[in-house]
Amino acid sequence: MLTDMTVRDFCAMLASGAPAPGGGSASALSGLLAASLGLMVINLSVGKKAYQALADDEKQALADARISLERDYARLTELTDEDSAAFTAFMDARAIAKDDPGRENAIEAASLRMTETPLETCGICAKLRESLKTVSELGNKNAASDAGTAVLLAQAAMRGAEMNVRINLPSIKNEDKRTAIELALNDYIIRGLGSIE
Repeated sequence: MLTDMTVRDFCAMLASGAPAPGGGSASALSGLLAASLGLMVINLSVGKKAYQALADDEKQALADARISLERDYARLTELTDEDSAAFTAFMDARAIAKDDPGRENAIEAASLRMTETPLETCGICAKLRESLKTVSELGNKNAASDAGTAVLLAQAAMRGAEMNVRINLPSIKNEDKRTAIELALNDYIIRGLGSIE
């Protein structure tokens, strides 16, 4: 699994001539780093003097952000691997003999998976930015640069995943599914860009 590799080895694989992992896995990993930094800032905040001075609803907002970030952390860890696996499955489907009657269905299913995986990454990262807004506003001010870095990583992850969805969309033959994915993608981008000014 990619997420079991060292940072050095993962980056070496990205830099190699292998087609996967690529931008989709890198986007999911960027989102994972954003979630990690958000959790770090929360952990540096809870129990500190400034935290004790927060109103009860603000403490609850940070607690809710922690739950959301932990969930996003877990899923983005999986998506880092799933994106690469989805692309590999697409290439395997394309390699099926052209006279095989199941080839077109296999390619369509793989195309859908290859597009829906970064779509999920994009949606998670759009929501992630909302949690990070809470962390930025209520978290330890000494870790403001960490929270800011998390926000930028989440934005990069969201936009990178968006690019992967858009480049894969034409490979989906089913027009209804293609349209539904594009509508969902546009909603995620609007949500993500609107979450932090």
